[in-house]
Amino acid sequence: MKSNVILSFLILYYGISQAQTLNDLLKKANDLYETTNSTLVFPKKNTSPLFPFNFSISEKRDVNYYQIHLKELESKQFKQDLGLVFKTNINYNFRDAFDEEQNTFNRFRLRTEVEWNIFKNGFTHNRTKSQQKQNEIEHLQLQSSQVKKQLWRRQFRIDYNYIANIEAIKLYSSFLGFENEYFDFLNTLYSKSLIKREQLIKVGNQIYILKNQLELIKKENQLVKDSVSSSVLIINKLPVFSIKTDSVFISKNLYNNSYLQENVRLNHKAINDLSLSIYVNQNFNASFTRSQYFPAVGIRFKAPIRFNKRQEIIKAKIQLLEAQEKDKKVGQYNILITQLNSYNEKLKDVQNQYKNWLVVEERIRILKLLKSELDSYDTGLLILQLTEEKFKILENIVQLKRQLYTCISHLFQLCPNDNIQEFLIPYSFENIQEKQTIIFDENNMYSFNFQYEFIKAKKEFSIAVQKDNIQAQQFLRAKNIIFSIVDKSTSKTISQLITEELEALKR
Repeated sequence: MKSNVILSFLILYYGISQAQTLNDLLKKANDLYETTNSTLVFPKKNTSPLFPFNFSISEKRDVNYYQIHLKELESKQFKQDLGLVFKTNINYNFRDAFDEEQNTFNRFRLRTEVEWNIFKNGFTHNRTKSQQKQNEIEHLQLQSSQVKKQLWRRQFRIDYNYIANIEAIKLYSSFLGFENEYFDFLNTLYSKSLIKREQLIKVGNQIYILKNQLELIKKENQLVKDSVSSSVLIINKLPVFSIKTDSVFISKNLYNNSYLQENVRLNHKAINDLSLSIYVNQNFNASFTRSQYFPAVGIRFKAPIRFNKRQEIIKAKIQLLEAQEKDKKVGQYNILITQLNSYNEKLKDVQNQYKNWLVVEERIRILKLLKSELDSYDTGLLILQLTEEKFKILENIVQLKRQLYTCISHLFQLCPNDNIQEFLIPYSFENIQEKQTIIFDENNMYSFNFQYEFIKAKKEFSIAVQKDNIQAQQFLRAKNIIFSIVDKSTSKTISQLITEELEALKR
């Protein structure tokens, strides 16, 4: 009888201790989830509708600026060169040899000459060279915006990678802290033979990967910190933007070669092969018998005798230029299409990550309800596994944002618009119904502030501004209001809408 009582007591004690252990595990899992979940927020909201990076390049870094300055100096030099040449010729005879040219025994001969070259390597040639340099300057100025954007893109890549690394460091540090506590929790379960060893190995490997990634990213940011733009240091995350498709098109300046074609024609002018010069010289000849001192003037003319294919050469070179520019244009369009498709695909991936995030949150919500009913460590373990999944979703988002910003840099370089703020709009993760467009304009009856407050209360409209209405654009930018720019529109203005509502109230 006693043995049965003792056995029952031991079973009861074991059951109570097991229940207490499970309660402790549930509490530990719940505390870990609550602590971690408060730091996990999906980055679906932009703190500002404006793109956090500005397009600006210092002239000290603008190679095109120095090339233009150099060619301006060269053009000025050619224009000031009149084609005058000074020559001198001195001859002294040590052997008293007979000078067949002078038909005498010359001991000493001196000739100084000033020559004015008119055609080849002279006055008209220098004017042509000056014009060619000016044409090259004009061509460089057409390309100036794209060159600046190329320089900006290189700096932009350093800047956005630095910010993405800051995001990744913050995320990985939080992820690593969670994984360490999660590993301890799994270790406790494993010691009680409640889980298999594979789960423990998997989390341990994840901790090792996170430590390496964290160390590499920190080193990368230390290396590039001195090269990061000062204005970027205040940014701590990369918002997600959509591209305005109507603002994406190739700049005509990318394939405008009219100035280069003009240079081909200037380079093959008919007079370029002719040589004509006028000279004035002073001669002094000293021989054994007499000395002569006399001036002279003359003309030199030289023309090649050959079959001329000048027009055919000009035509062939211009055709070559046009073919090169056409090929360049096709290449730019291919890049544009590739980058646009890539950007849209990345945006889809970002949206899918958001859907996964919502699915995970819904599964966690269901598991929390089950946990309150079942009091099982399995539900707590599943919740922590899903929390780990949320970390991986945020890690994917950081990588996708890097790729999105790479596409933005390439697309902005191709497009003619220099205002990057008008190139992008904040991306919405939620399904928003299409809003009716309304024009924000100047009106004597209603001030900008009144119109703004009125339309702010109306949430079913999207704001547009006429292209030439600069004051309205400046007002909305100062308020950080998202708006689009239109050339002409048949949409209602805010003032008309206010007037209609006032009349409706009177009726």
